[in-house]
Amino acid sequence: MTPFNVIIPARLNSRRLPRKVLADIAGKPMIQHVYERASQSKAARVIIATDSEEIKTVSENFGAEVCLTAESHRNGTSRVSEAVETLGFSEDEIVLTVQGDEPLLLPEMLHELVGALVDNPDTSMSTLCMPFREWDEVVEPGNVKVVFDHQGRAMYFSRAPIPCLAPEKMTGKHPRALSVYYHHIGIYCQRVGFLKQYLSLLHCEIEEQEQLEQLRALWHGYDIQMMLWEGRPFWGVNTSEDLEKVRKMLD
Repeated sequence: MTPFNVIIPARLNSRRLPRKVLADIAGKPMIQHVYERASQSKAARVIIATDSEEIKTVSENFGAEVCLTAESHRNGTSRVSEAVETLGFSEDEIVLTVQGDEPLLLPEMLHELVGALVDNPDTSMSTLCMPFREWDEVVEPGNVKVVFDHQGRAMYFSRAPIPCLAPEKMTGKHPRALSVYYHHIGIYCQRVGFLKQYLSLLHCEIEEQEQLEQLRALWHGYDIQMMLWEGRPFWGVNTSEDLEKVRKMLD
Protein backbone atom coordinates (compact mmCIF):
# COMPACT_ATOMS: atom_id res chain seq x y z
CA MET A 1 0.00 0.00 0.00
CA THR A 2 1.34 3.43 -0.98
CA PRO A 3 1.96 5.53 2.17
CA PHE A 4 -0.55 8.34 2.78
CA ASN A 5 -1.70 10.80 5.42
CA VAL A 6 -5.14 12.09 6.37
CA ILE A 7 -5.90 15.69 7.27
CA ILE A 8 -9.36 16.56 8.60
CA PRO A 9 -10.25 20.24 8.13
CA ALA A 10 -12.74 21.35 10.77
CA ARG A 11 -14.30 24.71 11.51
CA LEU A 12 -16.76 25.53 14.26
CA ASN A 13 -19.29 27.77 12.54
CA SER A 14 -20.41 26.11 9.34
CA ARG A 15 -23.08 27.95 7.36
CA ARG A 16 -25.97 25.51 7.53
CA LEU A 17 -25.35 23.75 10.84
CA PRO A 18 -23.05 25.70 13.20
CA ARG A 19 -20.94 23.68 15.68
CA LYS A 20 -21.85 20.44 13.93
CA VAL A 21 -18.36 18.93 14.22
CA LEU A 22 -18.78 19.00 18.02
CA ALA A 23 -22.34 17.64 17.95
CA ASP A 24 -22.81 14.61 20.19
CA ILE A 25 -23.25 11.28 18.41
CA ALA A 26 -23.47 8.21 20.65
CA GLY A 27 -21.54 9.93 23.41
CA LYS A 28 -18.72 11.32 21.26
CA PRO A 29 -18.31 14.55 19.29
CA MET A 30 -18.74 14.07 15.55
CA ILE A 31 -15.11 14.98 14.87
CA GLN A 32 -13.99 12.08 17.06
CA HIS A 33 -16.01 9.60 14.99
CA VAL A 34 -14.35 10.95 11.83
CA TYR A 35 -10.89 10.81 13.40
CA GLU A 36 -11.33 7.27 14.69
CA ARG A 37 -12.62 5.97 11.36
CA ALA A 38 -9.76 7.62 9.48
CA SER A 39 -7.33 6.10 12.00
CA GLN A 40 -8.65 2.63 11.15
CA SER A 41 -7.13 3.04 7.70
CA LYS A 42 -3.44 2.46 6.97
CA ALA A 43 -2.67 6.18 7.16
CA ALA A 44 0.75 7.12 8.50
CA ARG A 45 -0.72 10.17 10.27
CA VAL A 46 -4.22 11.49 10.92
CA ILE A 47 -4.29 15.21 11.72
CA ILE A 48 -7.11 17.62 12.50
CA ALA A 49 -6.61 21.10 10.96
CA THR A 50 -8.71 23.81 12.57
CA ASP A 51 -8.81 27.51 13.45
CA SER A 52 -10.81 26.83 16.61
CA GLU A 53 -9.21 26.57 20.04
CA GLU A 54 -12.33 24.75 21.22
CA ILE A 55 -12.03 22.08 18.51
CA LYS A 56 -8.30 21.84 19.27
CA THR A 57 -8.94 21.22 22.97
CA VAL A 58 -11.68 18.66 22.35
CA SER A 59 -9.56 16.85 19.74
CA GLU A 60 -6.43 16.71 21.87
CA ASN A 61 -8.52 15.33 24.73
CA PHE A 62 -9.33 12.23 22.67
CA GLY A 63 -5.72 11.90 21.53
CA ALA A 64 -5.69 13.54 18.10
CA GLU A 65 -2.80 15.43 16.54
CA VAL A 66 -3.97 18.98 15.77
CA CYS A 67 -2.62 21.70 13.49
CA LEU A 68 -3.89 25.24 14.10
CA THR A 69 -4.59 27.19 10.90
CA ALA A 70 -5.72 30.69 9.95
CA GLU A 71 -9.34 31.81 10.27
CA SER A 72 -9.39 33.18 6.72
CA HIS A 73 -9.76 29.88 4.84
CA ARG A 74 -12.89 29.65 2.71
CA ASN A 75 -12.85 25.87 2.22
CA GLY A 76 -11.30 22.66 3.48
CA THR A 77 -8.76 22.27 0.68
CA SER A 78 -7.34 25.72 1.41
CA ARG A 79 -7.06 24.87 5.13
CA VAL A 80 -5.30 21.57 4.34
CA SER A 81 -2.95 23.44 2.00
CA GLU A 82 -1.79 25.60 4.90
CA ALA A 83 -1.47 22.57 7.17
CA VAL A 84 0.89 20.68 4.83
CA GLU A 85 3.12 23.76 4.69
CA THR A 86 3.13 24.11 8.48
CA LEU A 87 3.77 20.41 9.02
CA GLY A 88 6.61 20.29 6.51
CA PHE A 89 5.25 17.58 4.22
CA SER A 90 7.33 16.91 1.09
CA GLU A 91 5.80 17.60 -2.34
CA ASP A 92 5.45 13.96 -3.40
CA GLU A 93 3.62 12.84 -0.24
CA ILE A 94 -0.03 11.87 -0.58
CA VAL A 95 -2.66 13.53 1.61
CA LEU A 96 -6.35 12.72 1.87
CA THR A 97 -8.74 15.49 2.83
CA VAL A 98 -11.60 14.10 4.91
CA GLN A 99 -14.17 16.66 6.02
CA GLY A 100 -14.97 16.82 9.73
CA ASP A 101 -18.67 16.13 9.08
CA GLU A 102 -18.31 12.60 7.65
CA PRO A 103 -18.78 10.25 10.62
CA LEU A 104 -19.83 7.38 8.31
CA LEU A 105 -16.41 7.29 6.66
CA LEU A 106 -15.10 3.83 5.78
CA PRO A 107 -11.33 3.14 5.62
CA GLU A 108 -11.69 1.32 2.29
CA MET A 109 -12.84 4.59 0.71
CA LEU A 110 -9.44 6.07 1.46
CA HIS A 111 -7.58 3.06 0.11
CA GLU A 112 -9.52 3.24 -3.18
CA LEU A 113 -8.73 6.92 -3.60
CA VAL A 114 -5.02 6.42 -3.01
CA GLY A 115 -5.05 3.64 -5.60
CA ALA A 116 -6.82 5.89 -8.11
CA LEU A 117 -4.27 8.68 -7.69
CA VAL A 118 -1.30 6.32 -7.98
CA ASP A 119 -2.79 4.60 -11.05
CA ASN A 120 -3.35 7.98 -12.75
CA PRO A 121 -0.09 9.88 -12.17
CA ASP A 122 -1.09 12.67 -14.57
CA THR A 123 -4.15 13.62 -12.52
CA SER A 124 -4.08 16.17 -9.70
CA MET A 125 -6.60 14.64 -7.33
CA SER A 126 -8.99 11.74 -6.98
CA THR A 127 -12.41 11.76 -5.34
CA LEU A 128 -15.51 9.59 -5.00
CA CYS A 129 -19.05 9.51 -6.32
CA MET A 130 -21.97 7.11 -6.07
CA PRO A 131 -25.22 6.64 -8.00
CA PHE A 132 -28.28 8.48 -6.78
CA ARG A 133 -31.12 6.23 -5.63
CA GLU A 134 -34.03 8.68 -5.54
CA TRP A 135 -35.02 11.62 -7.75
CA ASP A 136 -35.69 13.78 -4.68
CA GLU A 137 -32.01 13.40 -3.79
CA VAL A 138 -30.97 14.63 -7.24
CA VAL A 139 -32.87 17.92 -6.98
CA GLU A 140 -31.64 18.68 -3.43
CA PRO A 141 -29.01 21.49 -3.73
CA GLY A 142 -27.13 20.12 -0.74
CA ASN A 143 -26.29 17.00 -2.75
CA VAL A 144 -23.50 17.83 -5.19
CA LYS A 145 -23.74 16.26 -8.65
CA VAL A 146 -20.85 15.37 -10.95
CA VAL A 147 -20.57 14.56 -14.66
CA PHE A 148 -17.45 12.72 -15.83
CA ASP A 149 -16.02 11.46 -19.13
CA HIS A 150 -15.27 7.95 -20.41
CA GLN A 151 -11.96 7.95 -18.53
CA GLY A 152 -13.62 8.87 -15.26
CA ARG A 153 -12.28 12.44 -15.34
CA ALA A 154 -14.63 15.02 -13.86
CA MET A 155 -16.16 17.44 -16.37
CA TYR A 156 -18.22 19.55 -13.95
CA PHE A 157 -19.67 19.59 -10.44
CA SER A 158 -22.91 21.38 -9.56
CA ARG A 159 -25.59 21.77 -6.94
CA ALA A 160 -28.09 21.74 -9.82
CA PRO A 161 -29.23 18.46 -11.43
CA ILE A 162 -26.64 17.73 -14.13
CA PRO A 163 -26.90 16.59 -16.82
CA CYS A 164 -30.13 18.52 -17.39
CA LEU A 165 -32.90 16.44 -18.93
CA ALA A 166 -34.06 17.53 -22.37
CA PRO A 167 -37.60 19.04 -22.34
CA GLU A 168 -39.19 15.92 -23.83
CA LYS A 169 -37.79 13.85 -20.94
CA MET A 170 -39.00 16.11 -18.15
CA THR A 171 -42.47 14.66 -17.54
CA GLY A 172 -42.84 13.00 -14.16
CA LYS A 173 -39.90 11.94 -12.03
CA HIS A 174 -38.26 9.67 -14.61
CA PRO A 175 -36.64 7.01 -12.38
CA ARG A 176 -34.95 5.58 -15.48
CA ALA A 177 -32.98 8.82 -15.83
CA LEU A 178 -31.31 8.22 -12.47
CA SER A 179 -28.64 6.15 -14.21
CA VAL A 180 -26.88 9.33 -15.43
CA TYR A 181 -26.84 11.13 -12.06
CA TYR A 182 -23.93 10.73 -9.64
CA HIS A 183 -23.62 12.07 -6.12
CA HIS A 184 -20.19 13.50 -5.29
CA ILE A 185 -18.66 12.37 -2.00
CA GLY A 186 -16.37 15.16 -0.82
CA ILE A 187 -13.27 13.18 0.14
CA TYR A 188 -10.15 14.16 -1.83
CA CYS A 189 -6.79 12.53 -2.40
CA GLN A 190 -3.93 14.64 -3.72
CA ARG A 191 -0.18 15.05 -3.64
CA VAL A 192 1.25 17.81 -1.48
CA GLY A 193 2.71 19.53 -4.55
CA PHE A 194 -0.79 20.14 -5.90
CA LEU A 195 -2.07 21.32 -2.52
CA LYS A 196 0.64 23.96 -2.40
CA GLN A 197 -0.31 25.10 -5.91
CA TYR A 198 -4.03 25.22 -4.98
CA LEU A 199 -3.38 27.78 -2.27
CA SER A 200 -1.96 30.17 -4.88
CA LEU A 201 -4.68 29.66 -7.52
CA LEU A 202 -7.03 32.57 -8.19
CA HIS A 203 -10.64 32.16 -7.17
CA CYS A 204 -13.02 31.72 -10.11
CA GLU A 205 -16.64 32.79 -10.59
CA ILE A 206 -18.10 29.29 -10.93
CA GLU A 207 -16.48 28.32 -7.63
CA GLU A 208 -18.05 31.35 -5.96
CA GLN A 209 -21.49 30.79 -7.51
CA GLU A 210 -21.68 27.07 -6.72
CA GLN A 211 -19.66 27.30 -3.47
CA LEU A 212 -17.70 24.20 -4.54
CA GLU A 213 -13.95 24.28 -3.93
CA GLN A 214 -13.10 21.59 -6.52
CA LEU A 215 -14.30 23.84 -9.34
CA ARG A 216 -11.25 26.05 -8.82
CA ALA A 217 -9.03 23.11 -9.78
CA LEU A 218 -11.13 22.32 -12.88
CA TRP A 219 -11.25 25.97 -13.95
CA HIS A 220 -7.46 26.17 -13.84
CA GLY A 221 -7.12 23.03 -15.96
CA TYR A 222 -6.29 20.38 -13.35
CA ASP A 223 -7.72 16.89 -13.84
CA ILE A 224 -9.85 15.23 -11.16
CA GLN A 225 -10.17 11.44 -11.31
CA MET A 226 -13.53 10.08 -10.16
CA MET A 227 -13.89 6.72 -8.41
CA LEU A 228 -17.28 5.05 -8.29
CA TRP A 229 -18.16 4.00 -4.75
CA GLU A 230 -20.35 0.90 -4.80
CA GLY A 231 -20.42 0.21 -1.08
CA ARG A 232 -23.19 1.12 1.31
CA PRO A 233 -24.93 4.51 0.89
CA PHE A 234 -22.88 7.36 2.30
CA TRP A 235 -23.52 11.00 3.13
CA GLY A 236 -22.01 13.78 5.19
CA VAL A 237 -23.83 15.80 7.83
CA ASN A 238 -25.04 19.06 6.30
CA THR A 239 -28.39 19.56 8.04
CA SER A 240 -30.06 18.80 11.36
CA GLU A 241 -31.99 16.04 9.54
CA ASP A 242 -28.70 14.44 8.44
CA LEU A 243 -27.45 14.62 12.02
CA GLU A 244 -30.50 12.82 13.37
CA LYS A 245 -30.18 10.09 10.72
CA VAL A 246 -26.55 9.51 11.63
CA ARG A 247 -27.36 9.48 15.36
CA LYS A 248 -29.88 6.69 14.79
CA MET A 249 -27.36 4.70 12.76
CA LEU A 250 -24.49 5.02 15.26
CA ASP A 251 -26.41 5.05 18.56
